[in-house]
Amino acid sequence: MGNSIKMESYLSADKLPDMFRRLADVMEKGAVESGLEALQGVEDFSKIGISVKKEFGRLLFKIKIKCKSEECAVSETGDAEEPLKYKSLKKRMKNSFKLIFTSLGEGVMPPDEAVRSFVRDSELMIGFPGFGDAHYEEYAAATQSFADAYESGDLAATQTACNELDRIKSHCHNRFK
Repeated sequence: MGNSIKMESYLSADKLPDMFRRLADVMEKGAVESGLEALQGVEDFSKIGISVKKEFGRLLFKIKIKCKSEECAVSETGDAEEPLKYKSLKKRMKNSFKLIFTSLGEGVMPPDEAVRSFVRDSELMIGFPGFGDAHYEEYAAATQSFADAYESGDLAATQTACNELDRIKSHCHNRFK
C-alpha cells in the first residue's frame, strides 16, 4: 500500500471549473506551473477521491490521491484523545477559521456565516475546562475584538484582529496539543 496526498482549497463557484482544468493538466503533463505543485509526481496513482462541499458561502474543494509509489507525502489529521463533542467543535472551528484567514489573506472580508459560526463556536469552546483554560480570557477578548472589527467593516482592523487570534491559538495549541 502506497502513501497519499491530501489537498484542500476554498474556492468561489466560478473558480471550480478552472480547478478541474488545472488538475487535468497535472494528470496529463505533470504541470508544475498549474498552481498545484503539491500534486507533482502523482501520475502513478491507484485511487483519486474528489469532494466539493458548500461551506459558509464558498466551495471547499478536497482531493485525496493514493499513490502506488512510496514518494507521495502522507498527510494525517485528527486527534483521538479529545472527547468527541469537543473534537467536533474544534473541527468546525478549524474549517470556519481557515476560510476566514484565507479570505482575509486574499484581501476580502470573509462570509458572514463563517464569522458568526466561528464566534459562536469560540464562545462554546471556552466553556470546556481542561483545554487551555489559562488562555480562555485572552482568547475571549481577542474573539470579541475580531467580531467588533468585522462588524465595523474595516478590512485592515479585521485582518489585524484575525492575526491576533491566530497568534493566541498557535500559542495555546503549541502548549496543549
